[in-house]
Amino acid sequence: MRNTTIAAGCLCLAMSTGAWGQDVSWPDLADPAPMLGGGTRDAAVVVGISGYAFVSPVPGADANAKGWYSYLAETRGVPTENIRLLIDSHATREGILKAAREAAQRAGRTGTLWFVFIGHGAPAADGEDGLLVGMDAQQQADSLQERGVRRGELLALLAGSKARAIHVVIDACFSGRGSDGGAIVPGLQPLVTVAAPRPAKPRMVILTAAKGDQFAGPLPGEDRPAFSYLVLGGLRGWAAAQGKQVTSGDLWRYAKRVLESTLRGREQTPELIGDEKAVFGTSAGEEGPDLPRMAMATAGRNPSASAAPSRGRPRIQWVTIPGGTFLMGSDDLPALTRPRHRVKVPTFDMAKTAVTNAQYDACVRSGHCTPPHDGWPVPAGEERHPVVHVDWEQARAFSLWVGGRLPSEAEWEYAALSAGRDWKYPWGDGSATCERAVIAGCRGATAPVCSKTAGNTRQGLCDMAGNVWQWVQDWYHDSYHGAPADGSAWTDSTGLGMCRVVRGGSWDSPPKNVRSGFRACVTPIGQDGFIGFRPARSR
Repeated sequence: MRNTTIAAGCLCLAMSTGAWGQDVSWPDLADPAPMLGGGTRDAAVVVGISGYAFVSPVPGADANAKGWYSYLAETRGVPTENIRLLIDSHATREGILKAAREAAQRAGRTGTLWFVFIGHGAPAADGEDGLLVGMDAQQQADSLQERGVRRGELLALLAGSKARAIHVVIDACFSGRGSDGGAIVPGLQPLVTVAAPRPAKPRMVILTAAKGDQFAGPLPGEDRPAFSYLVLGGLRGWAAAQGKQVTSGDLWRYAKRVLESTLRGREQTPELIGDEKAVFGTSAGEEGPDLPRMAMATAGRNPSASAAPSRGRPRIQWVTIPGGTFLMGSDDLPALTRPRHRVKVPTFDMAKTAVTNAQYDACVRSGHCTPPHDGWPVPAGEERHPVVHVDWEQARAFSLWVGGRLPSEAEWEYAALSAGRDWKYPWGDGSATCERAVIAGCRGATAPVCSKTAGNTRQGLCDMAGNVWQWVQDWYHDSYHGAPADGSAWTDSTGLGMCRVVRGGSWDSPPKNVRSGFRACVTPIGQDGFIGFRPARSR
């Protein structure tokens, strides 16, 4: 039995670039391992929050959660009606507690109750417990306390189950710190060591991501939290020989060994609370990553957020935009924004900011991008200004280089409307002012990205109104007649003048031209000091 003081460090997630080396990669856990059974009396809650509504995202949390769901349903054979999978918008405080309560009731006396959480954490106000942060917590300390689930509260609820065993996996950050080491919500207390309560019952085992003075972060070279990925891999067979029972101690030691072998520049030591001999499942004998080769591939690399990503690529802060349906277009703007039409947009990621001069310079230096058509190299002090004087093809090349693409026009407008709200601007219907956007009459030039946070979208995108126009994928048409309704780009190039679409307005635009529904036409080889871009990527 191990009883110890624990706190998970912050999820410090770098841009996804894949594992280093063409023939070295982390195994894909999307496909289920072979059916082993044993879970017919089990119940489970799996929470994965990549797209927080107001605080920074946790890239890859949803992918890990879906892998866990697949393992429980298709490998262990837990009845699907006994599993609650909460992704992003469903993972509110109320949603998490309701799902935990229902699962605790559904688990049989000879079964196992599972709870897996992958997302942000924070210290409770009293400093004596940790919070699992709900997806709708706002950027205020009080809101985080109100919209989070206290760990002790959760464990007490799970302990009320009649299940024979209770397994808890927490991949979160109880310090309340983000990828840059700063507080995810202003006003939080500094890093603290949160003392974990003893398991509420002897049958409860808790696996958590790191010690209290450490950061819990991503796999080297992958955009997904490391700990929940490794525990899942261990269950699938990486931690034990085929047919052998996999214990909590096996999983804890395996995750610890992999992280010790592959991490550079960051210490992350998983913690185990409870009985090391508690059986979690039976090994399917699946082959895990080749640790000696992974260790060689990661040697000399620093996977923390402050390090430069591999192959010279800059860090892109991706924001998950939850899918939905919205009315695209406007009835009170020029005819080219009509007719208003309903569009269904799948969940996707968009860069938090327009691409900066510093980010684009990295692409030029790598040989994957050509320099902008003017004003290069960038003057000192303007590294965080959006890059301009780039044409459509240059924007596309950079987006591909960082693992993305240009957004479709529908995706762009949906994101600019804070995931499809019926508003005029990213922040609502209030007028565009110099406090909210870099527009005509404010400064007469571009400004550093994210300098007008009062104008951010609800998901945290900066400068979706003003600063620079932004290229999108679509060819321009002078109305929306015949436009796609599925969120995809309009690739028919028979539109007016063979133009591509730009959106968002610039530092020289009047307020009406930075409306989220406003659009303009620019020839693909066009470039000037008003046009930049930001990449998106599919989920």
